[in-house]
Amino acid sequence: MKKIIQILFWILLLSSPLFAASYYGGGGVSTDSNCDQAKYYSIGRLCQDTDDGKLYKGTGAAVVEIAAGNSGDFLANGTVPMTGSLDAALGIYTKNGETSAGFIDFFEDGSNGSNYARLYGPASLAGNISWILPNTALARGSFLIGSSTANTFDWLTVGASGKVITTDGTDPSWSAYTVAAPGSAGAVLYSDGTNWTRSATPSLQALTLTGANALALGTSRTNDGKLILSSGTALNDYLFTIQASNFGANLTWTLPTAAPGGANYLLNVDADGTMGYTDPSTLGNVAADTIWDAKGDLAVGTGANTAAKLAAGTAYQILHVATDTPGWTSTLGATGTRLTKGWFTNLEITNPPTINGAALTTILQPLDTELTAIAGLTSAANAIPYFTGSGTAGVISSSANMVSLLESEDYGTALSNLGGQAYNADLDTISAGGTAGCLWGEKSDGSGIECKTKLNLQLDDTAAQFNDATDATKTMLLELGSITTETKRTLTVPDADGTIALVKAEKLAVFNIPGTSADNTVVDAYIPVASTITGVVITTTGAACSAVVDIWSQAYADFPPENAQTITASAPPTLTTAQMSKDETLAGWTTAVAADTVLRANLDSSDCAGNIQVTIYGKQ
Repeated sequence: MKKIIQILFWILLLSSPLFAASYYGGGGVSTDSNCDQAKYYSIGRLCQDTDDGKLYKGTGAAVVEIAAGNSGDFLANGTVPMTGSLDAALGIYTKNGETSAGFIDFFEDGSNGSNYARLYGPASLAGNISWILPNTALARGSFLIGSSTANTFDWLTVGASGKVITTDGTDPSWSAYTVAAPGSAGAVLYSDGTNWTRSATPSLQALTLTGANALALGTSRTNDGKLILSSGTALNDYLFTIQASNFGANLTWTLPTAAPGGANYLLNVDADGTMGYTDPSTLGNVAADTIWDAKGDLAVGTGANTAAKLAAGTAYQILHVATDTPGWTSTLGATGTRLTKGWFTNLEITNPPTINGAALTTILQPLDTELTAIAGLTSAANAIPYFTGSGTAGVISSSANMVSLLESEDYGTALSNLGGQAYNADLDTISAGGTAGCLWGEKSDGSGIECKTKLNLQLDDTAAQFNDATDATKTMLLELGSITTETKRTLTVPDADGTIALVKAEKLAVFNIPGTSADNTVVDAYIPVASTITGVVITTTGAACSAVVDIWSQAYADFPPENAQTITASAPPTLTTAQMSKDETLAGWTTAVAADTVLRANLDSSDCAGNIQVTIYGKQ
């Protein structure tokens, strides 16, 4: 009833002349041969001049022409398209020519189509009608009613639980309504013209339907139909309810035509809906069956309408099927097989499983959004993964050179890989220029470089090359490869005028002594210039033998040399069962020989049959 009243109200309200497709203030659009009259001066009043067809609007003290296109004004025949909302301090009315009532079309959402719902005003009215809506918000369950004020609506708010709407002939209101207490079993609710009550009259305790009549419960209702049977007040008025459900189609059940054949018979129904009875003794005695003789036992079908007992498993075992036989197990899957799918909600594993004795947490990587993003990338040679956002990643196509650059251990290596020059403050000094003709060299404290007028050079033997100024084929190199490691050799310029010449190593003295000579046989050799002994060789012309020859040195003026002037220390030239021996180490020797010196070879001992020759060589 509430919904019907609301619908009628809105139909009447929206179809009234209050709604229109054009708007005005102080009245409708009047037509007159002279609109410039006081009666049209009201603010918002519209007047169309029948002589020139122009439209005028009242301003309060005069009328002004409404020029086409002024903001806020429109005048058109037919449909006036509008979007948004119309906000005007004016009245709104609608007309549909002179042959039918005005109407309003409410279109559906444009994205769903162009259908509309149309409301018409009455085709004929004896006079103008005005309705005034309530001045309060609509509350849930309220009804729209006419108030005591003429042409004014008001809300009838929802009443308390269990109350119904009644009327005193003038105004509706909510009133209490008491349903009569249940009567005796089988009684029906009836009205005596004043109150509802339950009948104790036997003729009213049953509802009889004859012929083709049917009792429909819940038909055309929003709730499922119910049949409620009461036990009566003597039995605490317990209720037995039969309720329909969502069948999906009409169902018909036909009750049995006879009483059951005995106690505990079961009610059954066939495919046509015809009901009958089944003797429970024909179904077997479940309580006496051996497959149910222990708590937790399950009956497992074995085929041909037979069953076998499956005893309850141990704690926490699960039921599984191997081929076609169910059983209890603590192991999922079998050797060589695996579970293909599993759905779990709030799965909690008390003892995490292991793989080959190792905990899963040491083998499997915990799920991580960033790792998942990287795992979804397609790899390629020299490709570089990078993050494009939180939990997202991409791949940069790169090259081996870029990978090498990224592998640089520091800035200097990276700069070298790029082929660039590492920053050096000294290079800034050089680039700034300097004194013409100056040579840049290292500062004495090693802190950088400076412009030098004097230069100390230290060159390696591969760079120390001198070319003739006029003949490039004439070249001199300094080769230091023959110098003993960790030693230094000094080239000294003599304190005298003349030419410095390079002297190659050569013989300084040669001594020939017969091997059969007596011990202390001596042979002398004269050294005219200052020399340096670099090596000594002792040989024999005969077979291998042993011999020792000492070398003495004495200035020519103090001739002859004696044993005290030995220069060989404890390493004199020696043959030890050999034909030759060479010594360039000269351990303990005095290798410097002054100019104008006599060297003497003294045969300390010998068992040689052939001649003994001692050759001393060096540089002058």
